[in-house]
Amino acid sequence: MIIYSLVSRAWDGAVLVEGSLDGLGGNAPQVTRVLLSSLLQNPELIEPGSCKTFGQTDAGGDEEESYPFDPCAGFTEMFGTQSTNAGYYFHVLHGDQLVYVCLSDDTNPRQQSLNFVFLEQIQTDFSKKYSKKKVEKANAYSMEKAYSSTLRDTMHHYNVNRTTMARSVKVNELHIKIDDLKKVMAKNIQVVLENTASVEEILKVTAELEQESVIFKKRAVKTKRHMMVQHCSSWLRHWGLIAGIVVALVYFFAASICGPTFSRCSVQNDDERRW
Repeated sequence: MIIYSLVSRAWDGAVLVEGSLDGLGGNAPQVTRVLLSSLLQNPELIEPGSCKTFGQTDAGGDEEESYPFDPCAGFTEMFGTQSTNAGYYFHVLHGDQLVYVCLSDDTNPRQQSLNFVFLEQIQTDFSKKYSKKKVEKANAYSMEKAYSSTLRDTMHHYNVNRTTMARSVKVNELHIKIDDLKKVMAKNIQVVLENTASVEEILKVTAELEQESVIFKKRAVKTKRHMMVQHCSSWLRHWGLIAGIVVALVYFFAASICGPTFSRCSVQNDDERRW
């Protein structure tokens, strides 16, 4: 059962509105403010956009964090190891500007998860009613007169209809599990498709490499032929040059004996014939 609840500003802890059951005694407001002060001094305990449950023992004393709650994972993951000496539970929802807190004596996990549904409804309704600018400029308890009755009526509604609403929460849990299962299946299918695409890409790259290897082989053969032609041309030029030099040497040697036109050798041959 929700015993007490409040809405406070996140950065300075100013309480804007609070509500409690009729005839409630005790020090619930004072203890809740001690918790808010601790959260302000230790912002790492709960970050904006997250929810957590803190336990308060019957004997009093400092609050201790009991069960971290991840709203994205569903209500079923709210509870870890439950403290056996916890008599009251502070459920905290940290919004962008505001912190929503409710105090309950619920020990049933499903009913405790319902308290976060209550806080989410208060968050939605409060955000629609008051703008961010109005929240920034508001003084402490400035929304008390206009919103405290709504806060108490909502608490009463959740307390009276807890059994029915808890069943709805269980249905929501099943829907969350089904949605999570769908996400996992979709992710697995995506992995399979990516792997298939990877295989197709590998086959495509292999085919391209084979084609490039054929082209490389043809180019290698063509280059080899070109090198052979160049080698033969170089060989012919080399030996042609040598042959030319030999012919030139023979000519100069013969010319030195017979003359440039070989006339002296021709006259000598004619004389020898006459004899």
